[in-house]
Amino acid sequence: MAADVALNAAWELEDYIEAFEKAQARDANTDFVDFLPDSGHPLYAIVLQELIRSDMEFSYQRNTPRKPEDYFQRLPDISADRQTVKALAFEEYRLRRLAGEAPTPNEYQERFGFPIGICPRPGEKWGWGSAVRGQK
Repeated sequence: MAADVALNAAWELEDYIEAFEKAQARDANTDFVDFLPDSGHPLYAIVLQELIRSDMEFSYQRNTPRKPEDYFQRLPDISADRQTVKALAFEEYRLRRLAGEAPTPNEYQERFGFPIGICPRPGEKWGWGSAVRGQK
């Protein structure tokens, strides 16, 4: 029974993200906020986090990168949730690395109060989802 609930929640989350991504493909000005469930919905926080991460990725693909602070300014309540702040900071770090930038953990310490914990080692190239040792 618990597995069914978890699976249904995962599919529901995917539905929200897929709807946003399809709309983004048609119109780059699509606003992720329009795809959020009601704030009382049990998946609200995770859907919000995933929609923002998706929106950030689209912004980098369009060469108009958005930073976590842009989202905190627009939705101030999310800056109080440390898990969301960490997730968005890491997403930005990942996207910046993919874009050829070299952000440092110390930069994130200064901006957010914590370093990014998973960073490629010297000589590693950042790839989608992981660091690839030895590639430059």
